[in-house]
Amino acid sequence: MKKYGVFPTIFMLAAFMLLISPGLAASVEIPGEIFAVGSDELSWDATNWGTMYADLTNNKSWTERLYYENSAGENAEPLGIDNENTIDDGELIYSTSPYVKQYKAMSKCGVLVDEDGSYTLLPWLGQKYVAIDGDATTITKLLLEQGSDDVQTLGAGETWDLGAGYTLECKQVDVDGNKVWLALLKDGKDLDSEILNTDTGEDSDERIFIASADFAGQDDAVYFVTYADQVFQSATDGIVRLKYTWLIDKEEVQTIDTDYSIGVFECTRAEADEIFLKNENSISLNMNDITSLTDDLYFTTSDVDDA
Repeated sequence: MKKYGVFPTIFMLAAFMLLISPGLAASVEIPGEIFAVGSDELSWDATNWGTMYADLTNNKSWTERLYYENSAGENAEPLGIDNENTIDDGELIYSTSPYVKQYKAMSKCGVLVDEDGSYTLLPWLGQKYVAIDGDATTITKLLLEQGSDDVQTLGAGETWDLGAGYTLECKQVDVDGNKVWLALLKDGKDLDSEILNTDTGEDSDERIFIASADFAGQDDAVYFVTYADQVFQSATDGIVRLKYTWLIDKEEVQTIDTDYSIGVFECTRAEADEIFLKNENSISLNMNDITSLTDDLYFTTSDVDDA
């Protein structure tokens, strides 16, 4: 086990995220690196905690970090020294910054989405959010982003559950004309629809369904994208293959400012290009116990002899 610091230690500290995904019968714990405390600094990011987001192909994405930084407060000794088990207020810090990422329909096929083919992603407490108009203080959850090799097939009359009440319905498939009629719905109500034509070049805008609306103070902002890769005839039905689908929740936009708080954290800095959270009150760590940080993030502690 890798240990940090040169001081004697009395307990081990580990960070966890509790993840509940659709289709899973139970929750899953994602552990971070375990530290033998006794150092002035402890840090978790995507290199040592799988819940912290980073895109391995984009070095600008490594922005999310949770760290403990000892200060000369009421309890001046680092954790683990002289029976010190308190994180003073402001010593536990979470930071993140947004970065620009291309829509896959743009990066893979050259189809222009929005003005420049990109959006701004914000790693946020272990999940992916989108910063509206590039501003990290106005965010909404990225509900779906198909991977580069992901494919969804739909026949006429079939629907695809996209999450958060959004569904995509295949209204009609014209195999002879290589066309498909798709409709986007929210809680069963029509939002938008489009007829796509796959009898065109792969970079044709006739292949792409883009839904936009006025929300979060933006006019005609994109919230849904999908790309018709192929229309074909199965044994019984006309089928469309969809790729590069992307969806954000335009109904649940959050504003992050210095009045914002979540779990033990309060926001101490909210700028378009960075967000900082710090623990508002002191946090006592008890041996062999769980300390909640948010609904999903928590610390566990254990005796060195038991770790």
